[in-house]
Amino acid sequence: MTSTKCLSIAILASVMLVGGSASAQAPPVPDATMDTSAVDDALELYWGQEQRETALERRNNPREMRHEFTLYSGVVPNERFHIFYPVGARYNLFFTNDLGMELWGAYMIETPSAIYDFYLTDEGMDATLLGAASELPPELLFMSGASLVWSPIHGKFAAFGAKLTHFDFFIAAGFSLLGTTQTESSANAATIGNNATTTLKANPGGHIGVGLRLQFLEWFAARIEYRQHFYAAIQDATPAPSEFSIGFSFWTPGGEK
Repeated sequence: MTSTKCLSIAILASVMLVGGSASAQAPPVPDATMDTSAVDDALELYWGQEQRETALERRNNPREMRHEFTLYSGVVPNERFHIFYPVGARYNLFFTNDLGMELWGAYMIETPSAIYDFYLTDEGMDATLLGAASELPPELLFMSGASLVWSPIHGKFAAFGAKLTHFDFFIAAGFSLLGTTQTESSANAATIGNNATTTLKANPGGHIGVGLRLQFLEWFAARIEYRQHFYAAIQDATPAPSEFSIGFSFWTPGGEK
């Protein structure tokens, strides 16, 4: 009786010991699963936007099938007898992010150069110094044309702290139509206004140039450009115009980011 009782107590103690050890080793069962979806969405929104803003290979402002309207002014400084200041506009349509076409035109504001004033007011001036005995140098009246625009290089840089500004380097080339006025008169100060005949001529030609565009906003950019124009000069006194300009452009909405 006593032996049987002792054996039963020993078996019960062994079972309790084994059960306690197993319970201690088993992982606790959580009461409820924590919902982190709101935090995940917020992180995805932040880092996704950050990646879109800083990735150099991605344009912040896609331009495929978008329109750009530019107002610009500049200077044509390389004519001996005049300095010209173009005031004009450009219209661009982009077929892809890198390739587009442009229509442009500018009216030329003319001021005489110091050498021109000297020739016309010097009493001992030889008329042939102006390039012809009976003609004054032609003056640019307007410039217009159509261009193909290609942007092979683009990137981003930081401006005003964390603000990223997009830029692109572009090449423009195409057809030009330059309007000139030719005044026929005696080449001296006394007879310039007497019996003078002014002839308007449209001169076909071409142009090639380079530029830099700074895209500050989705709809606003600045352009800095140099263009070299070519046409059949009326005389040696009129070289091919070299144009330096700066403009501000406005974009229509559109483009898939």
